[in-house]
Amino acid sequence: MIFWQTLGQTSVIFALGIVMLKWINDRTVALVVNHTGKSNNRLWFMQPGILIHELWHALVAILFGIRVKGLSMRADYAAGSAAHVTMAYNPHNLWHQTGMFLAATAPVWGNALVINLLSWRAFYYHTTTFSPDWPWVIILTVVGMTIVFGISPSWQDLRNAAHGLPFFLGLLLLVWVGLYFIFPSEMVIWQQFNRSLLVAFTLLTGYSVGIQLLLRGVLWRH
Repeated sequence: MIFWQTLGQTSVIFALGIVMLKWINDRTVALVVNHTGKSNNRLWFMQPGILIHELWHALVAILFGIRVKGLSMRADYAAGSAAHVTMAYNPHNLWHQTGMFLAATAPVWGNALVINLLSWRAFYYHTTTFSPDWPWVIILTVVGMTIVFGISPSWQDLRNAAHGLPFFLGLLLLVWVGLYFIFPSEMVIWQQFNRSLLVAFTLLTGYSVGIQLLLRGVLWRH
């Protein structure tokens, strides 16, 4: 039971969150691209989110000692990505393999973390009850509408993540075993993390759906 409430739920929330966000945002991009005849990396309102997406890749890769050879805002149609970061890693290095998974998925969990922190600041700062702080609500809305266009992983991101997935899951399992046998009372922190993760993905999904509906309304009028 405790395994499902911790590591099990983390895996399910993360996997379903990625699938849902990719499904929604890929259709949003297709909607706009088909209407404008331009790729998403050439649309001004999508470019900030795409740039933030690539910066997440690069930052996390550097933290894990992976060499970042370049960052380009030009589309890589063969890889199915609007922009790309070129990285060089050692496939025999477990640290690099784990880093590849985290770097490849960084735009998802990194932006989810940002949204979660801003949501807490906007609605629950210094209180345990819902209490909107409107300047921060505006900041949350603007940030959410900016990063939502760059949160969806490309097919190349998913391929890169697949290389490091077994190593990352192994690391999580080791952490789980350590907590279970050494600090069992701390498992409640993991459960709290899962709730926060679910809230973050729910908010990002809401932003994604809202943006798509807004764009459909605007494009329908034109």
